[in-house]
Amino acid sequence: MKKAIILEKMTSVFFYLFLIFTLVFFWMTLTTVLAKSSMDYAYTINGLKIEGPISIPMKIAIGISVFSGILLVYALYLFRENTRLFVKKKFFSLKVITNFHNIGICLISYSLIQFFIYFVFYAVSETKATSYHFKLYGLLYGFFFFVIADIFKLAKQEEEENKLTI
Repeated sequence: MKKAIILEKMTSVFFYLFLIFTLVFFWMTLTTVLAKSSMDYAYTINGLKIEGPISIPMKIAIGISVFSGILLVYALYLFRENTRLFVKKKFFSLKVITNFHNIGICLISYSLIQFFIYFVFYAVSETKATSYHFKLYGLLYGFFFFVIADIFKLAKQEEEENKLTI
């Protein structure tokens, strides 16, 4: 159980650091987007290089992108909750299964939102998007957590059947 305790502590530290980073990034992005300046900008957001003035559609896309980052914070929070349950030796509780499933939903949603934002932004905005690298790993990790949730669900059913056969 020492490894589970170490994982729980590391996850908690990482969660709080990530939360602070997200809040700082949110504040910086909010002040930049709301600034009424006609200056040209050059940004790189999630691999998307953006050059030119920030238009209204661009501000909306940046806002949605930043808010979708909250999904990652929530996924990390759920993972942290699971590690706490593991330390308490509640491996096959319904809460663990639900958390793994919700982590998968958060990761897939984040990836799809980022992918959608790129296409809407590219089609509507006058700003030039010179490159974009869609991050497929968010989808893969999301489906991985769906599989983990199903495995834990089957293990819970097996555990309940074993209790009944005694």
